[in-house]
Amino acid sequence: MTATSANKVVSRVKKAPQRLSAGRAPSAELLEKALAASTRTIEYILHPEFDRPGIRASILGTYPTGEGPFAKKFRPSSASGHELQSYVGELSFAPLLSKEQEQYLFRKMNYLRHLAALSQVKLAKSFKRKDESLAERLEAFETLLSKADATREQIINANLRLVISIAKKYVNAANTFDELISEGNMSLLQAAEKFDISRGNRFSTYATRAIRNNLYHYVLDKHRKRQQVNLAEDEVLTGAVQEGTNEQICESRLNYVRKSLARIMSKLDEQKQAIIRSRFGLDYNQTPLTLKEIAQGMGVSRERVRQIQTRAMRELLVLAEAEMIELPEYE
Repeated sequence: MTATSANKVVSRVKKAPQRLSAGRAPSAELLEKALAASTRTIEYILHPEFDRPGIRASILGTYPTGEGPFAKKFRPSSASGHELQSYVGELSFAPLLSKEQEQYLFRKMNYLRHLAALSQVKLAKSFKRKDESLAERLEAFETLLSKADATREQIINANLRLVISIAKKYVNAANTFDELISEGNMSLLQAAEKFDISRGNRFSTYATRAIRNNLYHYVLDKHRKRQQVNLAEDEVLTGAVQEGTNEQICESRLNYVRKSLARIMSKLDEQKQAIIRSRFGLDYNQTPLTLKEIAQGMGVSRERVRQIQTRAMRELLVLAEAEMIELPEYE
């Protein structure tokens, strides 16, 4: 390059900011969109490799080929209705993901959001200066987020069958398929946002627990609200709350817990049943015993009784969840 050419390039570079500031100012609509985008919270799982040089081609490269695991066909009963059968039929066209495909999509989704977060910094600077690059920065930011959302959508679609397999267990007269699927899909979406592939688990394992827990508490909350409504209606019909009603409610609640426990405790072995009954005074007119008192009666150590109690409570919580029984919180 000659000296004259170099001087021209330097001259153009020096004049560039003047041209930008002299250009047309961004519209009010553009400024409003840019402000919203530059202050938007972007949540994602950050991996150290994201800032490694040359990693972009690896993460956004070719999608892994091959088929995912065989999908078990869910055959809804006739009681489920045409609506459920139609929904299940639509899902049959969404292929399941292999482990490699799943990892690829989660890395891609989070990496695109990482790039969007970096792009957001540039967007904020352009918004502050209100220069002519603002529209271009905003478009680049929105494109990255749009691609990330499309990747997440691919993950969700491949795992919607999981929601059906869990939600169908809770369908009854009080809980329709539509509302359970809606709640389950929201749980699946939240699970996809929080899943970290670096922990080595499959997404289905992580999502199953999240969906099951959320649906269980959703059904339980509805049941509790129905009971409250029924109680309120009874109080209106009787005119006023009589003295001692709170005590009656507590006694009724205690009887409910006792009957519920009696139904599921039969599935525990005799030793676990005996410890739970003694520890919490589940038999009528029985005072709860301490771990030490139970240990002395059984001729074992206090620590041994505590271990058996812990295992028994875990089993009871699983059984209670399956039966949709609300047990008191245990720690």
